[in-house]
Amino acid sequence: MARNTQLAALGAAVVILAGIGWALSTESSVAHGGIASVDGQRYNTLFPSEQQALEPCSVCHRISADGPEMAGPPLWGIVDAAKARSSWFGYSPALAKASGTWTTSEIDAYIADPVAYLPGTIKTLSQVRDANERKRVVDAMQQLTP
Repeated sequence: MARNTQLAALGAAVVILAGIGWALSTESSVAHGGIASVDGQRYNTLFPSEQQALEPCSVCHRISADGPEMAGPPLWGIVDAAKARSSWFGYSPALAKASGTWTTSEIDAYIADPVAYLPGTIKTLSQVRDANERKRVVDAMQQLTP
């Protein structure tokens, strides 16, 4: 019985150490005031204030030019890009049918209230009600260019 307890404790220690090693070898979270993509490459072309503005977006969206896809479509190059442009993402029928491009004013309206802007959207983000915060986000998105 004591041997089983020792083996269980050893197994738990191995799992914990593996997790710590993985966490130390990647930068898959926001660290040092900047955004790190899942692949560990820090996205340094934004000023810290712009990085902070996009931190909530980076939870679901890739904001770097390359890297693995995430839960939402990438935001790199989103300003003036066609709506529903990502070939792999399963857009809502409402957004898939939307025409035109994402202008800064349309991005502002969308993040202010996604459902009011585009009824039928499945966007799950919380509304960004503060106009100054939306401006920070949109200004930072304008820097996400090829």
